Amino acid sequence: MATPSRSSLTTNGAYMAELKYCPGDLREYYYWTGNIVNDSNEKDTAYSVAFFYTTGDLAEASLDNTYPVDGSGFERQFAATIYIPNVKHYLNVQKLDDNNDPVNGVTFALYKKDDLLVTDTTWSVIGSATPYDTVTTDENGKAQFPSKGPRARRGPILPR
Repeated sequence: MATPSRSSLTTNGAYMAELKYCPGDLREYYYWTGNIVNDSNEKDTAYSVAFFYTTGDLAEASLDNTYPVDGSGFERQFAATIYIPNVKHYLNVQKLDDNNDPVNGVTFALYKKDDLLVTDTTWSVIGSATPYDTVTTDENGKAQFPSKGPRARRGPILPR
């Protein structure tokens, strides 16, 4: 099914057309395959893209006012937009000693911003604020804070 796309002049003087929602696998397109798919000829190509010029508006394009354009010299850039649903955010921490060896059993605490007093050079917990979350390192000196919600805002990590 043909989806018309209008070309536009870019700042470098070239024309560009963005083709959205192309079906199928890019490797099955005529341009990508070099006319050969599975050691066969071009008729095994699943998709093709053609370029045409019309002297009328797209809505008025017809065989009488539309002409094919040889696109063999065109540059092509391929890109994809990937949407990842249900992203999970984790914060990984690790405790090492002076010899860069992992330290087991160290507890890290995560505090909300409002529970901290931060200056240019120091920070401290205000009063007896309760940590937002705590984790304890394993035998590799590593721990992971679980996400408490999408894009949860976290404060500084303080070793206890």
